[in-house]
Amino acid sequence: MKQWSEEKDRLTRNLRKGEDKSFYRQELERLGYKVTALNSDKPDYVEYEIVKDGHTYEVQIDLDANGKAEKVDVTGNLWKAEETDKALEQSRPKGRQ
Repeated sequence: MKQWSEEKDRLTRNLRKGEDKSFYRQELERLGYKVTALNSDKPDYVEYEIVKDGHTYEVQIDLDANGKAEKVDVTGNLWKAEETDKALEQSRPKGRQ
């Protein structure tokens, strides 16, 4: 659980406020995350499910009227999309279940 929390903190630091939607998807991929689901994509809100190293997170982004993020939350992912479950299983390090 410590690794999950440390990575959540790292994500929170890297996904700074004030950027547009495209920045976040590119930044997640640059950090080595696979975006496995787009749960919401509205003018004022976007939500991704992401997977890396056997861990999954939801990234929730509130956007202002100009399409810039005014709030970015990284949370646990309780209700996983089918693609997230598949990617999570494939990304687990050997010997870890």
